[in-house]
Amino acid sequence: MNDGKININLQLGEHRISASIELKQEEWYRDATRLLNTRFKYYADIMPKTSSELIWVYVALEMATNYKSVSAKKSLEPIDEKLKELNKKIEQITK
Repeated sequence: MNDGKININLQLGEHRISASIELKQEEWYRDATRLLNTRFKYYADIMPKTSSELIWVYVALEMATNYKSVSAKKSLEPIDEKLKELNKKIEQITK
């Protein structure tokens, strides 16, 4: 039994990796691979004399800062919802 897992091969720049993932996550992995390769190409084009290793560092830094930004926004969503709810109550009371 494979427990819903599949083996996939991904090409990240000049690196080929294999991963065992859940079938429902395959599209995420493929999309992530496309995104990483697109960002790698962007940095390689604007910094043609930079090593691949350093370009991957730039890509990793960009992805990490994007992740932190999204995480910060998500952590504020419950607070934002509560503030909206409280504002509605204040508006009802002050009418």
